Amino acid sequence: MLPGVNGVELIKILRRRTDAGVVVVSGRLGPEVFREVITAGADMYLVKPVQFEQVALAIAAVQRRVAKPAAADATWKLDRASGELIVPDGTRIQLSEADRQLLECFAQAGGEPVTREALLARLGRELPEAGDDDGLSATIYRLRRRIERATPTLVPLQSKSRVGYVFRAPLQLV
Repeated sequence: MLPGVNGVELIKILRRRTDAGVVVVSGRLGPEVFREVITAGADMYLVKPVQFEQVALAIAAVQRRVAKPAAADATWKLDRASGELIVPDGTRIQLSEADRQLLECFAQAGGEPVTREALLARLGRELPEAGDDDGLSATIYRLRRRIERATPTLVPLQSKSRVGYVFRAPLQLV
């Protein structure tokens, strides 16, 4: 119903030119409309009337999909002077001292896994006795959540079974 080119053709043109996310909000109903827009390359289809919150959630979901491939190759930066992590999308995240120490350790590892022992040593903590909690998992959890709250970019910090943790994206000290 757009003037000039119709919506399905516009989606096809966008797909040929870009990997940008496409959310369609339309008043047209019917399973054939859904099939047309998704087949043309739309990521999501919403039928009018919609609430603003639905559109915002749909955009956030598509943004997560679009951001994933680029996040794996893009460089993250740890700014020692300001104590901030700079996400590839430009977001700056203020870090605690423990967060900075962990991220420095990951940066020096160059994408390789870092053992729990090395991370604990960096934090100035001793290895716990059998059955005692060293608090490392909680520290990593808080760091991940801090990043997730600040940006939709996928957090490349992952656990490595029976080893420790790995930061699976380039991390540069600046």
